[in-house]
Amino acid sequence: MAHVDELSATDRAFLDLEGQFHGMHVGAVVVLGPSDLIGPDGAVDFARLAALVGGGLDAVPRFRQKVARIPGLGAGWVDDPDYRVEHHVHRAAVPRPGGDAELFALAGALFSRALDERRPLWELWLVEGLAGGRLALVVKAHHSLVDGIGGIAVLASIARPSPEDSRGSPRDWQVSPPTRLALARALATAHLHHAGDLVRDLGASLAAGPAALGPARDVVKGLVGTLRTGLSPASATLLNPPKVGPTRSFAGLRLDLARIRTIRKALGGTVNDVALAVVTGGLRRTLARMGDDVDAIRSFRALVPVNLRVRTGEVGIGNHISLVLAELPIAVPDARARYERVRTNIARLKQESHEIEGAAYFEKLADLGGPNLVSITFSIAMRLRAFNVVVTDMAGPQARVYVARSQVEALYPLVPLFSHQAIGVAILGYAGALHFGLQADEAVVPDLDLVCRDFEACFDELCEVAAASASAVSAQN
Repeated sequence: MAHVDELSATDRAFLDLEGQFHGMHVGAVVVLGPSDLIGPDGAVDFARLAALVGGGLDAVPRFRQKVARIPGLGAGWVDDPDYRVEHHVHRAAVPRPGGDAELFALAGALFSRALDERRPLWELWLVEGLAGGRLALVVKAHHSLVDGIGGIAVLASIARPSPEDSRGSPRDWQVSPPTRLALARALATAHLHHAGDLVRDLGASLAAGPAALGPARDVVKGLVGTLRTGLSPASATLLNPPKVGPTRSFAGLRLDLARIRTIRKALGGTVNDVALAVVTGGLRRTLARMGDDVDAIRSFRALVPVNLRVRTGEVGIGNHISLVLAELPIAVPDARARYERVRTNIARLKQESHEIEGAAYFEKLADLGGPNLVSITFSIAMRLRAFNVVVTDMAGPQARVYVARSQVEALYPLVPLFSHQAIGVAILGYAGALHFGLQADEAVVPDLDLVCRDFEACFDELCEVAAASASAVSAQN
């Protein structure tokens, strides 16, 4: 019988949330340096790129599979008998000589398009016309197929740590799609396994006696806290329209990681704290420029995906994340005080609230089958406007990587927009910098380049605060 991988409740939720104007795909804009994919005559060897991508993805069967649904039982990944890498790798161009502005404008247009669920849910666009002999890749994959960390792993199957081209062409593979009955049986069996796992966990907890009561109470406390926050509205802002529109804009910026570490050293906290403080201060500036009364915003929340792989030992490219809500202190005018509030809020969320564990347990319950509790809760949370923005922060490769012999110069990630949310921020560490990818509803945020400048201004402000703090400490010593 053909093997079937079940979509988790979180995977299915992203499919369920694929609305007319949502577009639940993640992705990246990958800028390549002067490329050997461009021949002496200036022509791009597109066939070679397709072979590189297909050969690299040989190790990721999911990218040759599509979604098959069984009402009442969920959905599974099944082999697509019509799969061809050429169906997914395309070419596009910007007016020569193109720069970042032209590249980001094209990326926004490509990110505005939904993926075709009749095929494996990904596509890659090779962008020509950039100045200096550069190329770019615009990559899209549905969030049901891959989360951010899994996406980095997929990128690693295409990019290499050294400038060499040894992937070869895609290999032949055996197509083995299941029958409808076999798929139904596999999904029913998966639900039974999930139930068995929960029963075994409960039995282990009971056998452990009073020692297990504390952790169990923590999970329940975290779950109650997550649901309470998720089912209460955040403050209304000009970045939260009644409905997100269909057209996307995209922009990226790079912040030097050495300067970020200087801030962290002077003010305490983590690199992630600095990144979230930049987002908080930057959006405060943006909202003030748009005309919002930022000092009156009482609850501005970010939906933050937390990677569970380290905690659970889970592997794979699917969604191994817990989705939690973090308060961003938009209303705090002082940069130092705002940074301290970010640190405090994130530390409480990770160490005291147990909301990460509670959200993860809720997703396990949803995997038992029946109506998708994750989709239902998400839909209610969006209607209630429980969060204002999505912010995801991922650690990427710190050493340079290459596609063929072309060095990857920049990696700007993408996070999808949900209903009532006009801007999303994805952050990826790569090669000594944090790369910010900003996606927005173009009708609400037509000047995304100005938002990038707001982020940069907040970053400079934090650098000044850190320098002043370091000078004060030095003077005391």
